[in-house]
Amino acid sequence: MKTATKPKRTKAGVPKRKKTAKIAKKAVKPVRKAGAAKAAPLPGVVVGPVTHYFPKVKAAVIKLEKPLSMGDTIVIAGKSGKIRQKVTSLQINRIPIDEGRAGEEVGLEVKKDVVVGDVVYRL
Repeated sequence: MKTATKPKRTKAGVPKRKKTAKIAKKAVKPVRKAGAAKAAPLPGVVVGPVTHYFPKVKAAVIKLEKPLSMGDTIVIAGKSGKIRQKVTSLQINRIPIDEGRAGEEVGLEVKKDVVVGDVVYRL
């Protein structure tokens, strides 16, 4: 008959843990669902993000990264979906302008509601 042996203890009186073999972790690639397609990037030039939206007058404020002119065709894309329209009203501090330059914040009349953070593309 074998007698049970006491586990070895550390100096603090805590039982020592047995050393176990370490399991190598393998890198796992994320799996894409069969029906899921990658979102296609929008054509055109990024003009800038929407920084404010005024729903009563359906106007958005855009911080321009590239120039934007009256008559340009734009797409506003983001959480609100995609909106394609021509620039019909462009203002800085309620003063109509023909062209906004990079670095300026311009007001723009929009057809549908947009969300702060949506991105404006010029086609």
